[in-house]
Amino acid sequence: IHIALAPKSNAVAKAIWEAGADVQQGMAGPVPKHLRDTSYAGAARLGHGQGYLYAHDDPAGIVQQQYPPDGLVGRRYYVPTTHGAEARFAERSERIRAILQGAVEPGPQAESERERTEPEAADPADPATPIPCPLMAVVKINAIEVAPERGAELEERFARRASEVEKMPGFLGFELLRPVGGETRYFVYTRWESEEAYQSWRGSQAFTRGHAQASRDHVESAKADSTESPVASGSSLLEFDVVQEVVAARPGT
Repeated sequence: IHIALAPKSNAVAKAIWEAGADVQQGMAGPVPKHLRDTSYAGAARLGHGQGYLYAHDDPAGIVQQQYPPDGLVGRRYYVPTTHGAEARFAERSERIRAILQGAVEPGPQAESERERTEPEAADPADPATPIPCPLMAVVKINAIEVAPERGAELEERFARRASEVEKMPGFLGFELLRPVGGETRYFVYTRWESEEAYQSWRGSQAFTRGHAQASRDHVESAKADSTESPVASGSSLLEFDVVQEVVAARPGT
């Protein structure tokens, strides 16, 4: 329902289609000399990079400079609609275009322009504020076999290692579920924005540090008690894609 009712625009798609059509019709043309590669010997002799302006050095982050080939100067591909959040982009798009063409000077106006185009922070208590569509996440559940008398030790170890994952890109949440009602396994429940985010975590130094700490903990336990066994006697990984999520309704909705 959220997706069906959301404002929609094909302005970006149309821009891509029109740019692609121009390329197919041979309208691309050579790259302006000031934008060409200067990293090889002889580039300066060919005039490459001469007159190039580094936009990041300008306070507004925008400079008057030609970017398209000569044959495409003035060609407009992206035309924002007035639908939803895209309506805010129209004014900024026109101002950028005017700066590039030298019609206006970049400067302090950029700050006030940003204030006008950035939306006000939504009030989550306002029933009129739309509920964001939840991410279609992936879920990983590690089922760990743990003897009942070792549960507290497992929980302590996970508490010490929690900081290794909480700042990882794409990480959405973590829960350690203690077994009750006859179940003997602990469940480590994690949510990720994508499979790529999870695999990135698996290959990260943070993952390695966390498991290295677990190994050190076991060594220390073994030193204290030569009969000590690992906390976990086995584990299995359960993997899911989130295809539906229901959140609690807010007061007034």
